[in-house]
Amino acid sequence: MAFMPVVIAELRMRVAELDVRAARLDIGYPGESAGTASRRYRDRQRLQCLARDYKRLIELAEAEQ
Repeated sequence: MAFMPVVIAELRMRVAELDVRAARLDIGYPGESAGTASRRYRDRQRLQCLARDYKRLIELAEAEQ
């Protein structure tokens, strides 16, 4: 199945969006509770994992073209 270049571009945009969202979660706040920091850390890890999955999908799509 061939991917259209538009689909690959949309995946790249999604990866960039996820990277920005993960970077925003990397900022700690003074007086932040341990529970909040832990949740922020898990959310950031989840976003980074999703971005890696999209990057791998882009690599596979480009290899098929």
